[in-house]
Amino acid sequence: EEEEEEEGLTITSSATGISCSLAAQELLSMAQKTLYQSLEYQELFHLPLDEVLLEDFSAAVRSSSMLWHGRLYLSANYLCFNSQIFTRKQKLVIPAASLLCVTKRSLLGIPNALSIQTKAGKHFFGSFMPGGRNRAVTILEALRQGRGREYGIKCAEQRQKGKDNGKGKSKGKGKGEDKDKDKDKDQGKGKGKGIGKGKGKGIGKDASLGKEAEEEEEEASQQQQQQQQQQQ
Repeated sequence: EEEEEEEGLTITSSATGISCSLAAQELLSMAQKTLYQSLEYQELFHLPLDEVLLEDFSAAVRSSSMLWHGRLYLSANYLCFNSQIFTRKQKLVIPAASLLCVTKRSLLGIPNALSIQTKAGKHFFGSFMPGGRNRAVTILEALRQGRGREYGIKCAEQRQKGKDNGKGKSKGKGKGEDKDKDKDKDQGKGKGKGIGKGKGKGIGKDASLGKEAEEEEEEASQQQQQQQQQQQ
């Protein structure tokens, strides 16, 4: 049996099977999802098997004075676009090495478009969702500078860091709630004990007072009997 431990990641392997910690399972799930998306991307555009998809966007490309709505795919070495409207298809595959310039544009007065100048020509993309255009421009600039893979690693680290921070906050909140509950329990116990002691003491005092009163009554009755006997 062999064991490996790395920064909150514990993997135990044996002949019977493999058991992973929660962190390892999440990393594996994320890697499987990325791999599945990348495989689809590779098959769609006939790309090399080591081409990993960074991000994809809902967008439209202008071709022959017409906007073709589809999806824009960005990976470390390629910019790709795919659209299918009924039986009509539009597909683009542009090597990242051919990118020369990326410029933000507007479409019908709405700042949701960009233009890309390549060594082979110019392409216009529009109809990005809010925030999508800015993310696309950031990735395209990284591709233009040959930093596609570096950008992909950085994004993966940021996503994992965000997940870890979210877990830490939820754990801290849970611990705080548990502490408050324990504190309330302790206070309740203290109050219960105090009330119990107080009641017990009060009952004991009342019982002793009642006994003294009975003894006094018995003495008084005995004295009366003695006086009556003397008079007789």
